[in-house]
Amino acid sequence: MVFYLVIGTALDTRVFASLFISLFVFLYSGFLPDIGYLVKKTNNRRKGWTLREKYALLFFAPVFLYYVIAGRARPLFSTEERPYHNFKTAFVYGAFLFAVGMFFWDELLKAIMLSVFGFLGFSVHLLVDRNFKIN
Repeated sequence: MVFYLVIGTALDTRVFASLFISLFVFLYSGFLPDIGYLVKKTNNRRKGWTLREKYALLFFAPVFLYYVIAGRARPLFSTEERPYHNFKTAFVYGAFLFAVGMFFWDELLKAIMLSVFGFLGFSVHLLVDRNFKIN
């Protein structure tokens, strides 16, 4: 956070609004790897999900949670145990946040920092769970 403020000041960029949003994303990302608990494990590969479905659930988890609570979501199955507990997913999530940041801000620094804060929040969760897998 201090690094972001120093760089923002050095570049004469106002970063307080994006810092607030980035901190919110950091906190949200700390809980995000556990969204995999809504996915049932299966050994049937044909019943498992596609890569597109896996990352769509990750990127749009609040929407999926709404449908789960409303009782209108279809069950999801995966051949993986805890599918989001790895650093590969953290990098993919960081790239998604970078794209979202570029959509909302025209300044590269803000998009990069949104991505970094999200990646760090996700990674802190993995480190607390002592899950050091790369893939």
